[in-house]
Parts: sequence; structure tokens; C-alpha cells
Amino acid sequence: MFIEFTNTNKKQQRTIEAALWFAKSYLLPRHKIDEIEIESVNGLDIYGDCYDTDDRSFLIRVNKGLSEEDLLTTIFHEFVHIKQHIRKEYDLFAINDNKVAYLDRPYEIEAFRVQEELLEEYNNVA
Repeated sequence: MFIEFTNTNKKQQRTIEAALWFAKSYLLPRHKIDEIEIESVNGLDIYGDCYDTDDRSFLIRVNKGLSEEDLLTTIFHEFVHIKQHIRKEYDLFAINDNKVAYLDRPYEIEAFRVQEELLEEYNNVA
């Protein structure tokens, strides 16, 4: 898995890289991911989002001003979406259902639950 960074400092890069490898080993230990590009964005009105850029390549954008814990949680949350996409659990990048509230969408319910599990496990081994 190749990780590319845009607009991040070295500390953020170390934090994000460790979180991505941890999430991959926890959620997708046997699956191939070609590349994950991480872009830190000023003024993003959400913590983060995720897009597929190719079959096994993804872009995760994170809000530049996040604390370390919020950054970890955001990376874990977005990695759950990568897992959902790779395992074809939800076609996240085709869904645009404004009739269902964001927090009521099944893929978001799972992502919020698993992000907390990952954060707890990560903090236990760190």
C-alpha cells in the first residue's frame, strides 16, 4: 500500500501512516490496496471524506485543523468506507440518497461504530 501526502506536516504523516496500516491490518489484512492519497484541506466543513480514484486507490481528505485524536478517528472512519467499498458491502461512491439522514445510513452507522473500536484497539497497543 503506497501512501501519498499532500499539505501535511511530518507529525501528521507519521500519525496517519500508522493509523492506516493499523486499520488495514485490522479490517483488510488480506486485501490489496494500491494507493491511498491523504490530502489535508484548510476550511473543510467536515472532519473528512473519502473517494475512490481507481479500483484499489483512494483519496482521503481531512480537515487540516483536527486534533491528533480527531485525526485518528477520521482516518479510521474513512478506512471503514474503503473496507466497505472493497468488500462490496455498499456502493458508497454511487449512493447519493438525500432522503436518508446522514447518521441513519447503514454504512455511516457501521463507520461510526468501528472507528471507535479501532481507536480503542489502537490506543491499547500504542
